[in-house]
Parts: sequence; C-alpha cells; structure tokens
Amino acid sequence: MRANHWFEEWMVERALPLWSTRGIDRAGAFHEKLDFSGAPHASAIRRVRVQFRQIYVYSAASLLGLCKGGDALAFRAFERVRELAWSPDGRPGWVHLLTPEGAVHDAKRDAYDQAFSLLGLAWLHRAHPDPSVKRAIDETVAFVDENFAARSGGWWETVDQDARTARGETQLRRQNPHMHALEAMLTLYESTGDRSFLDRAREIYHLFAARFYDWPSNVIIEYFDADWRPASRARQRIEPGHMAEWVFLIREYERLTGENVDAIADPLYAKTIELGLDPSGRFLIDELMLDGSPSKRTRRLWPQTEYLKATLSQYRAKGDEALRQKGDKILTDLIEEYLSGEDLVPGGWIDAFDLEGGRVAKDMPASTLYHLFPAFVMARDLLARRSRRRCAARAATLASESGAQPQPAAQAPEGPHITPIILAGGRGSRLWPLSKPETPKQFLELISDRSMFQETLARVSDPETFKAPVVVCQADQAATACAQAAAIGVDLAGVIVEPEARNSAPAIIAAAIDAHRRDKDAILLATPADHAIRETALFSQLFANAVSAALDGAIVTFGITPTRPETGYGYIRAGAPLGVAGAFEVAEFVEKPDLAAARAFLATGAYLWNSGLLLFRAEDFLEEVRRWDAAMLDTLEEAVEAGKRKEGRTAGDRSDAAPPTLKLAEKPFARSPSVSVAMRSWRRRTAPPSTPRR
Repeated sequence: MRANHWFEEWMVERALPLWSTRGIDRAGAFHEKLDFSGAPHASAIRRVRVQFRQIYVYSAASLLGLCKGGDALAFRAFERVRELAWSPDGRPGWVHLLTPEGAVHDAKRDAYDQAFSLLGLAWLHRAHPDPSVKRAIDETVAFVDENFAARSGGWWETVDQDARTARGETQLRRQNPHMHALEAMLTLYESTGDRSFLDRAREIYHLFAARFYDWPSNVIIEYFDADWRPASRARQRIEPGHMAEWVFLIREYERLTGENVDAIADPLYAKTIELGLDPSGRFLIDELMLDGSPSKRTRRLWPQTEYLKATLSQYRAKGDEALRQKGDKILTDLIEEYLSGEDLVPGGWIDAFDLEGGRVAKDMPASTLYHLFPAFVMARDLLARRSRRRCAARAATLASESGAQPQPAAQAPEGPHITPIILAGGRGSRLWPLSKPETPKQFLELISDRSMFQETLARVSDPETFKAPVVVCQADQAATACAQAAAIGVDLAGVIVEPEARNSAPAIIAAAIDAHRRDKDAILLATPADHAIRETALFSQLFANAVSAALDGAIVTFGITPTRPETGYGYIRAGAPLGVAGAFEVAEFVEKPDLAAARAFLATGAYLWNSGLLLFRAEDFLEEVRRWDAAMLDTLEEAVEAGKRKEGRTAGDRSDAAPPTLKLAEKPFARSPSVSVAMRSWRRRTAPPSTPRR
C-alpha cells in the first residue's frame, strides 16, 4: 500500500476514532495524553491550548467528511473549556492550565494559548457556526488587542508585560506565539471573510520578515528582548521544526495574499535541511545551538510532520516533481519510525526518539495530533495517485494574459473516443421572462443565430475527437433537444430523461453509469448546454491537454479566470501544477460565496470560476463517487437499472426516428440529493486550506 493511502487509513479509521473515544472525558474535554495502550493519563494537568488544538482537528475532520459528528464533539469540548477556562477569576482571557477535575491550575494569560484558542475557534466557526463560537472569537480578539498589543509591534508574552517592562523587569519575547497567531489570523480570514484578519496576518508576516527571519544566516531567531533585539547567543536556540513550520505558513500567506515569498521560503527550506537533519539524513533534530551542534539529543514526531508540510508546500508552489518524491519519502520514513510498533494501540504513535534511534517517549501527548492532521491532509491531496487527483485546466483568458504558449499534450488514442454528455435540463429561471420553463435559455438564440444548446453541440462535433453526444434533460425538453440537434445535422447517441431536476451530480453520475455499462473504457465530457466560449482555438488546445490528464487518470474540471467579484458562480482554488501544460491540482472547491469572499478571491488571483465542465474516464469517476457517497451511487445505479429504455435510430441513420432514450426510474432518482459535483467533491474529498485549508 502506498504511504499516503496507509496514512489516510491510519488517520481516518484509527487515530481520529481513538482520540474521539478514549481521548475524551465524560464531561467532553480532551485528555492531555494517552499511554501506548490507549489508556488516558487521567491525572495529567491539561493545557488549554491543547483543548483548542483538538477542537481544530475534529472541526476540520468534520468539514472534510472524515469524522461523522466531529463538529458536535468539538463544540461540546468548546462549551466545556469555555465554562472552565474563560475568565474563571473574573478577568477576561483564557487561562493557561487546568486540573483534570476542571479547576484552574495556572491562571496566567499566555500569548501562545490565546493564539491557539483563535485557531480552534476559527475552525469550529466553519464546522459548527453557533453564535456562541463567533461571540468567543470576538471576545478573544478584543482581549488580545487590549492586553497583548505591544508598542514595539507584535504581542507581549503575558498580559502584564508592558507594566513589567516599564518597571525594568525583563522577560524574553518569543517568535513562537506569533507563528501561531499568523496561522490563526489566516484561518479566521478564510472562516469569516473579514479582511481585517488578513491585515493582521500581514502585520505578523512583516514582523517575521523584519525580525524573526535572519537574512544573513537564513535561520529563525527564537528569543528577543522587549524591543525585538535578539537575545544573547547563549540564550538562542535553532529549532528546525519551527523553521519548517514557517515555510508552510508563509506559503499559506502567499496563497491568500498573492505576495511572493520565494525570497524567504526557498532559502529557509534549504537551511532547514542543511542544519536540521540527524546523522541518518532522514529526520529533523529537535533543537540546535547556534554552532549547529545539538542542544537536545532528541527528535520528536512533530518536527517531522512540519518537514513534510514544508516540503509539500514547496512542491505546491514550485511544481518540482523531485519535491513531491521527497515528500513521499519523508512520509514513508515517518510512518515506519513513529507510527509503527507492536505495543502501540491502533492510531497511536511514538512521540520521541534519541539521536541513536532509541525510544524515549513514555506516552502519547494529545498535542501531536494537531501536527499530524494537517500533514495527513496535505499528503492525501498532493501525494495521491493520479486516479485520485482532480486537476483544473486554466481557461483561455489565463493563457493569453500570461503570454504562455500552449504546450503539446500527450497523444490521445486514434479515432473518436470521447462521448459528450450535454446537460440540458435547466429551467432557465434567471433569464425570465425571456427564458421560460417551456423555452429555457439553452434553447434560445442569445449569442448567434443558433441556440446555446446548438453552439454546445457544434463545439463537440469534431468526428476525429468525439463520439455522438448524449443529452440529459427532462421529459418536456427531449423533443426540443432532438429537433434542434437535427436542425444542425448532429446525430444524438441517446437521450437520458430525468424524472425531475436534481442538479448536476445525479445527472452526470447517471450518464456515467449508463456509459460505463456499455463501454468499460468510456471517456466522458460533461458540459452544460448554456456556455458561450468564443476563443475556440485556445479552448481546443486546453481541451487537448485536459484529455492527456484524463487519460492519465485525473478527473478534470475547467476553470475560468474571474474578471469581477461574482457571487453567482462557484470557485476553484488552483493548487500545485501537474505534469500537463496548464493543469493544476484542485486545492479547494467553494460554492457560491458572499460578496466579501468573492472580492477576497479576486484579490488573491488564486481562484478561478468553476465552469461546470468535467472530463474523465467513467471508471475513475464512478470509483471516486463510491468513495464520497456510496449510497448516492447505489441509488442512481438503481435508477438506471430500473429505467425504461426505448430503442431509436442509431448514429448515422437518416430516418425520422428519435434517438434511443432512457427514462430514469422515478422513485430511486427522487432519493438522490440535489447537489452539484463540486459541492459533493469539496465536502467529502478536498482538504481545508491552511492545513486543512477550506
């Protein structure tokens, strides 16, 4: 089994269930640690930030469809930790430590804890948008602004540091809380669409570039005085895990702001490897002196996850296949060393080794799941086999804007091999009164002397590429579709009749099931009947490249470069480039956003409009459907199997007979959800941005 598939099974079927059962106490709070058999350390003091780390994990897992009920579990933990840790002494802010019984063990208000509270709340707000969660976000932000904002920039370590500094007392300031504050602000921006959080993230990034990152040595400075002057050399340490973590986070910052971070990310990643690897060359050391000698002769699990995330972030930014292969090797080593052991409970891990390879961990801290989960999400999305990938072929406007010339695509098989599936069942309600139920817009002449439906048929009529098309529509539209096809000399291979409108996913899946039963190697292009594509030459070139990707096992969707903050379309965030010209991994599908989010998408330059076109091998597509909704696939297989077929004329037959029709069975079809393919794919298969990003 490939490493990323093993990791997915381990995370979804073992680790998440372990911590959602044995890792939670009766009141809903998370245990601080488990032993190697999976038994909780019931007497361990609990860090409040770890509670929020677990809230993040289960909120994100729920959003990704990986943990049913994860959002409710996370919300219950939030309610418990809010009861115990927010303002228990009458002063605002999250306290530092709790006893297992829920009493305050340390009431300190620490910057590190506040940052993680915001991260957990941001993810919970997305997964379980209860008003109390948004209220907690607002209260925490206000508390931080009032008590942690330092005149010299950034956050103080504790609420009273400003006064202590004025009295001449000293307390070292750390970069580490700011690293997680950046993570929280980016996530809050994605969660709420509030650009003020992106502005806060920008301030932290600029502080990082000006103070934390040492340009001459390409390392991260960890400790500072009150005015951000580096602490003495004797107090400084180099943490390769933090260096890797910053690579990942500033690449996330780049993704959301469009600011290029190569000047820091590339040398920082290289220096992480140069300084940080142990003698075996496989794992990052925990901590080094400035001269490069180990100050801690251990290597914990969490730096290895950050090493993996940094490598895959670089791969996503650069598209260098060597980085993807390196990521696969890091993951393989991580699994073999840290996630394997005869005495480990399923879903457990060995948290630390010494530099000679001896196990030094005595238990499994809950805090490590926060590092493992986003590493898993990135590995799943970026190390997947081609048959698991979705890629987005950027539309013609993007190619023409960049000045790039389309590159030759891989050679497709000789002869016609692609069956167009024309989705013509829309009712055209948005163009009323011009468009009416009996004459929806796809059957109207809006851009030429042919209807939109006829333009679509003409676009897929090249006999060297396409087979005869199949139309999916409703019963009262079938005669119009057949008549308009005949009027321009297009033979239809068949008509699939929907008993009722159920959005794009059921229509495409039913067509794929029918095509696959007739031809196990069928390749399908599912296209709406109402698109206007004027730059046909460039589209044809991009389509040829998309065919190459589909033949290689990808499920391809086409993106359009947005020209305005449109709220009526879905969006695609392009990820890492693939080995086919103009093709990218899909990092995220977003359903129709509000205006603020649409403006943010347009500003980043990283998002495309989702055209709704899909190109795929039927077998690959149906395999993917079974992964994210087996029940829906079963229902639609029943609708096809029990449907009523009517024979008709075959392609090339010039008689007046209608083409063959398949009327899907009404009852099973009605049980299928009315959703789009993008919605289903995003909710079940795509990773959240920052980790799990969306």
